[in-house]
Amino acid sequence: MPDRSYPCSGKTALRTLALATIATVIALASGCAPTALSSAREKIAAGQYAQARQELLAIPLGNLNDAQRREVKDDLCVSVFMLGEPAYSNSEQRRVCADAATESGSQSAQIVEKIDDQVRRSSYEKVNAALASGDLGGAEQAAQVYVNMPGADQAVVEKWSQQMWELVNQRDDRTGGRRKKELAAAIAAYADDKKAHSIVELDLRGVVDYTDYFVICSGASNRQVKSIHDGIQLGCKSEHALLPTRVEGLPGAQWVLMDYLDVIVHVFMPEVREYYDLERLWGEVPARAIGAAAAAGAVPAA
Repeated sequence: MPDRSYPCSGKTALRTLALATIATVIALASGCAPTALSSAREKIAAGQYAQARQELLAIPLGNLNDAQRREVKDDLCVSVFMLGEPAYSNSEQRRVCADAATESGSQSAQIVEKIDDQVRRSSYEKVNAALASGDLGGAEQAAQVYVNMPGADQAVVEKWSQQMWELVNQRDDRTGGRRKKELAAAIAAYADDKKAHSIVELDLRGVVDYTDYFVICSGASNRQVKSIHDGIQLGCKSEHALLPTRVEGLPGAQWVLMDYLDVIVHVFMPEVREYYDLERLWGEVPARAIGAAAAAGAVPAA
C-alpha cells in the first residue's frame, strides 16, 4: 500500500492564502463597508488580528446588509485563522470559517479546505509518530481526529488499524505472562484473606495448554469453602474485572473449582484434597506455598 506524505510548507501556504483572501475581500468591498469594518480591516492589514477580531465581534450583524454581513464573517475567519493555535484551536478556526462560508459569495470556503488539509496532515503525522514510538493511546486519539475529517484516506486508516493491532499483540506478548502470574498471586491472596489453609500455587506453563496456574487451598468446613470461593470471586470481579468462566462443586462445597482460564482455582475440604492429592499428581512442576503454608515450609516459597 503506498504511503502518503505531506509537504512541510502547508502552514506557510495557508497563511499566504489567508493574506490573499484579505486583499480580495478588501478589493470587493471598498467603498461600501461601515466605518467599524473599515477600522477592523486596517488592523488586519497591520497584523493586529486580535484587535481586529474584537472590533468585528462588536459589529451588530442585524444592522448589516447581506454583503456587509458576509464581509464581517470573512474577516472574522481570517482574523481567527491568522491568530491560529494555541489561541484558537483548529476546530474553532474551522467553525468560524465554515460559518462564514455559508454566506453567498464568501471567500472563506478556501480557508476551510486548507484548515481541513492542515488537520489531516497534523493528525497523519501524529499517528505515524505515535505508532513508531509504541504509543497506542496517542495513535488512536490522532487517528480518530483524522477519520472525522472530510477527505480521510480509508486505505491509510486500514493500514493504521493493522499496525495498532500489531502493537496490541506485541504488548500482550510482553505483559501477558506477568499479568497471569499477578492474577494467580492475587487469587492466592484473596484465599489467604479468608483464612484458607495450605495455599499452594502450581506453575503449569508449558506443561498443559488449557491453563497456566493452579491455585490450591483448603477450608476447614463447607461454610469456609464457600466463603473462600466468595472472597476470590469478589476480588477478581472488583479488582480485575474478571468472572470465572465456570464454577463447579459449589452446592456441596467439598471441592469447588473456579476456572479463570489462565488460572484454575481448587478449594477443597481437607479430606477431599488429601484423596485427590493434586500436588503429588503435578509434583514435577514448580510450586510455591503462600501464607501460613509458606511459613510452615509446605513447599518452597517464591
